[in-house]
Amino acid sequence: MREFKSRNISDNSVPKPAMEPDYGDEVNAESKSGAAEIEVNVINSHVNLKIQCSRRVGQVVQAIVTLESFRLTVLHLNVTSSQASVLYSFNLKMERLR
Repeated sequence: MREFKSRNISDNSVPKPAMEPDYGDEVNAESKSGAAEIEVNVINSHVNLKIQCSRRVGQVVQAIVTLESFRLTVLHLNVTSSQASVLYSFNLKMERLR
């Protein structure tokens, strides 16, 4: 398994180690900031996205709209919350470009 840590998870120019065998299209990324902690795992056309952040009204709806604008289909969503923070765990599928 290849693991990459990056602050810019939208960067598609992740270098591939020269000596590591290719096990398929799998990419991992993490981002920690004052606003949220984000972890992304991509395997082929499936994406596991975890976002931990402070709670705000309408936040999950805006997240779903944004993900769908990136041509990601929400297959499953798990929400775990406390008084001050929330953890969203998305299972997504990338749509193929035609």
